Amino acid sequence: MTYEMGIIGAGQMAEAIVRGLLQSGLYAPQQLIAADVAEPRRLLFSEQLKIKTVGDNPEAARSANTLLLSVNP
Repeated sequence: MTYEMGIIGAGQMAEAIVRGLLQSGLYAPQQLIAADVAEPRRLLFSEQLKIKTVGDNPEAARSANTLLLSVNP
């Protein structure tokens, strides 16, 4: 499946951006995929935001038209 946007890093900043995108109606949860190494962050995105999550960055990157990089420098 191809997603409109892949999010690499599902931390607090990514959460704020995604909540804004969803609330604005620009994207639906089914159009997004998020990758993070931390299981609690993946659970938050999948359970609260209803976004598919993966633990593998390349999986999210390969399946998305656009990438949002949201990782610590």
